[in-house]
Amino acid sequence: MTERGALLDALLADPAKAASLPADERQRLVAACAALTLALVAAPVLAVPAVPPDAAPGENGDELLTADEVAGLLKKSRHDVYALLRRADLAPAVVRVNRRTLRVRKAELLRLLVAGR
Repeated sequence: MTERGALLDALLADPAKAASLPADERQRLVAACAALTLALVAAPVLAVPAVPPDAAPGENGDELLTADEVAGLLKKSRHDVYALLRRADLAPAVVRVNRRTLRVRKAELLRLLVAGR
């Protein structure tokens, strides 16, 4: 691990240690963290596998739900459902049918909800 990596690990474990750093080192870390934050925000959060366009919903035995169906199941708004689907930990339940269409594997969604994700 690099010296900077070790420093970041130490600061994550105890953020109060940042006060003891020299001003120039704090400034370098803030700039590096800002660049990392921008890169993380710009990166896609939801990496979902593509489904062939000719694959029938539920072809593998799993029912695929629309956002509206998920909203009804969870008793949430459609907007809330899309916010949930953008979370990386729900990615295993999401299937991208095409560029603009997502479906949700019902069994996987229920499994993740039961697991408390």
